Amino acid sequence: MRLDYFRHLFAGMNLGEGGSVALMLADGTMLMRRPYDAKIVGRGLKGIANYTRFAQAPSGDFFGTAAIDGVQHWYAFGISATFR
Repeated sequence: MRLDYFRHLFAGMNLGEGGSVALMLADGTMLMRRPYDAKIVGRGLKGIANYTRFAQAPSGDFFGTAAIDGVQHWYAFGISATFR
């Protein structure tokens, strides 16, 4: 998987102030995120409360506090059947 492709794709998204987007593996590994931070990419988030919510359903949305920045966000997520 070419992660530079996703970094470029995410850079072109208008997320608004404080917005973010992420690409994660099913095991909770952060593959790419905008805003980009090299310390976060590659980090495992399994065991974090929000990851647990992602793992409970193939798609959904909820409000939760981010482990990365401690800010409450609205999360909308979907899991690709390719990665199940």
